Amino acid sequence: MSAYSTRMPAGFAGDVSRRQGAVTEPCVLGSTAMAPGSIVKLSSGKAAPLAGGEDASAVYGVLTRGYPTQHGVGSLSSDLVPAGAVGDVLRSGYVLVHLASGTAAKGGAVYVRVTAAAGKAVGDIEAVADPDALDIAGAANTGNTGDATVGTLSVDDPAYAGDYAVVMTSATAFDVFDPDGRILGSGVAGTEFSAGGVTFSITAGSTPCAASDGFTLTVTESAPGNVPIPATFQGQGDASGVVEIGFNL
Repeated sequence: MSAYSTRMPAGFAGDVSRRQGAVTEPCVLGSTAMAPGSIVKLSSGKAAPLAGGEDASAVYGVLTRGYPTQHGVGSLSSDLVPAGAVGDVLRSGYVLVHLASGTAAKGGAVYVRVTAAAGKAVGDIEAVADPDALDIAGAANTGNTGDATVGTLSVDDPAYAGDYAVVMTSATAFDVFDPDGRILGSGVAGTEFSAGGVTFSITAGSTPCAASDGFTLTVTESAPGNVPIPATFQGQGDASGVVEIGFNL
């Protein structure tokens, strides 16, 4: 008799775990074979895996595991629904999926990876958000009279992508404008400035700045690692990472 030191196996990824009320529809797969339990999108009217870079609106459903048939597969050794075959896609209901990273908790949000990373593939189902990130770089404008420098930069919400302008109003004082030209505030060299999510310092050099000298702070936004899908976890996963989600309920 088997003894389970953790939760008993929940089943297989792609199993519709609660048949009553489940809404599935047959879809022809495109040119890529897919594993049951995969998140799918529609491409030219056919079910396809996420390619990367999609937003949450691209998610169409979850590819289910056919029972008792194997989607026309002649051998039971394959766990993939073949390219060009007809597979059932869950549009609403409860289904088992494989959790690639994070720890599922009942009611927790479900995310699908849309940007590959080390050990993480596009299409992976995850339990922890990996949102877009902001980065910032600064440089003195060409033609400045003074040789002051900008440094100790950091950026956070509510900053957004674009060029922030730092305009000197005297040898040591300056104004800061956001990418839309709205003033964020004023500061002085040697004192940290922080407003609107942008933080930096101006350090005076050997040649004083002149009024109208300036600096450009460029904020860039990276693509999110994953995006939330309209689903919640229904509890913890089993020892193999299979977990139930309620999709589009």
